[in-house]
Amino acid sequence: MCEFDWGEVKLVIGGVRRAYQMAAFTCAWNNYRYALLFARQDSQSFQQAHIRFFEHVGGVHKQLVYDNMRVAVRRFVGRTEKEATQALLSMSVYYQFGFRFCNINSGNEKGHVERSIEYVRRKAFSGCDEFEGLTRANARLLEVCGGLNRKVQIGREQHAAALLEEEKKYLAGLPAVAMECALRVPVRVDKYATVCCANNHYSVPDHLVGKVLEAKVYPEKIVVCQGRERLCEHERQYSVYSWHIKLEHYLETLRRKPGALPGSVAWRQADEQVRRLYERYFKGQNRMFIELLQYQKKQDVSMGGLEGVIHKILRMGCREITLDKIKVLCECQAPAPKISRGIIEEQAEKQLRQVAALVPSPGSFTTKPVRP
Repeated sequence: MCEFDWGEVKLVIGGVRRAYQMAAFTCAWNNYRYALLFARQDSQSFQQAHIRFFEHVGGVHKQLVYDNMRVAVRRFVGRTEKEATQALLSMSVYYQFGFRFCNINSGNEKGHVERSIEYVRRKAFSGCDEFEGLTRANARLLEVCGGLNRKVQIGREQHAAALLEEEKKYLAGLPAVAMECALRVPVRVDKYATVCCANNHYSVPDHLVGKVLEAKVYPEKIVVCQGRERLCEHERQYSVYSWHIKLEHYLETLRRKPGALPGSVAWRQADEQVRRLYERYFKGQNRMFIELLQYQKKQDVSMGGLEGVIHKILRMGCREITLDKIKVLCECQAPAPKISRGIIEEQAEKQLRQVAALVPSPGSFTTKPVRP
């Protein structure tokens, strides 16, 4: 059996202080703890927390215990019975676990996780509550939980991590594919090559203007797809009426209008490494820089690899960096393409080996002396 609950944590992330929701799990038998932070307490976060926990422990508990949280209880039926939400029902069917709800105002019925929330929150964030992003905060939280799980428990002479290894023998196995917890939303690409999800705009490749696509909304990301093709991915934002633009989505438009590059929103939100490369070597050469980014995207060259090529050109004594020089050096460094072997090539090689076996080797010939 495992217990689940939500807790609130106030952190400073990206210079802004706000409240975040901590999803916490505690195994009833061994007191093993696991926790994750989310921006909201919604159905997608509820399902994502369970999926991560099941993958973390490598199995599924037979029963999970919840209180009367709204992401788990849809409505009350009578005085004691509750109806589960669709999110909980679909998850329990997919992972094959049972669940039960606590009585009203009876937190003692899941006392393990009730105590764990305050304990984990204090250990993780009492001395450090400022982070660059939610990913860093979650890494800190998982590190603290790992340390707590490796502490020897009083009266058992074992820590929770070792006890979990014993409990894994009795857990149900994981399905071959993890459950999809995304909210699928049809979106139309506007004239600015963006799609709107939850009052925020996210960019897509500029040739898709006017197309109807599908956005998969996860708690931490938004994935835009066209049919089965995955087009792009953005980190999900929880602000209101904000624009999140990627420079790589507007390269073709900027190639036709290179003068618009320095003043564009895409350039203001571009990666610092890209901006530094432009300022050092291509300032005033907007068209060449855009063509370089297109070449980099086509050849799948990392920004670090591109800077390495430019440094090599400078060490060779060249004073001017041009796109042609970068192309020549990249193509010289590129490994030779592997030639795929088809059925014809394999059959031809097989026949060649058979023919070669019929020809005797030079050492197999014997010469007899000729009598006069």
